[in-house]
Amino acid sequence: YSSLSDMLSDSCPDAVWIGVPPAAHGPIERMCAERGIHMLIEKPISCVPPEEAQNLKDYLDTYCPHLVVSVGYMLRYSKAVQFIQNLLMEKNIRPTSIIARYNTAYASIASPMWWNTRSSG
Repeated sequence: YSSLSDMLSDSCPDAVWIGVPPAAHGPIERMCAERGIHMLIEKPISCVPPEEAQNLKDYLDTYCPHLVVSVGYMLRYSKAVQFIQNLLMEKNIRPTSIIARYNTAYASIASPMWWNTRSSG
């Protein structure tokens, strides 16, 4: 397909996984919502100003209340994160969040946007 719009119109999927850099989420989310497509969105859900994110939420609440839209917290259930949570709990430390950076073997991804935390979260 030459465009996402063409693909969504032609294939009409029931659900999509959005795994592009967060700065590119907005238009894709809106296109999918307008077509009634359920979404699993990679975290962070957005890097846009709060007003833009609120506009999308309002649109979804008003016009698409039936859609399932979820954020993929892929490391939430990893054994390493669970181990750290348990270790902290044993010491009566109750974390509200655990923030970590991990390395991947995605050296073949050429776009510098993926590696820029300002645009990719």
